[in-house]
Amino acid sequence: MKKEKNIRIINNIPEDFDKIEMIQRIIDAGLLDDFIKWLRDEKKLNVDNIKIDEIDHRVVFEYAYRKNIIETYTDLELGKEEEK
Repeated sequence: MKKEKNIRIINNIPEDFDKIEMIQRIIDAGLLDDFIKWLRDEKKLNVDNIKIDEIDHRVVFEYAYRKNIIETYTDLELGKEEEK
């Protein structure tokens, strides 16, 4: 049941999800190399010449979610409110 919930969360990410901010969080957590490896191994993406614009926002969220950088999209919204 939990796996289905996780998939539902990932598939319902809004288009305005700030993947640049999330990639920065991945970098700040020291996980950039692991993220690139995950893109190559799990998502079968050619990462040699990949551009950030070519990475689907759901893929970025899924990685951050799996690594417990965030738990839900609501966590992102709360983070933005705290910055104001």
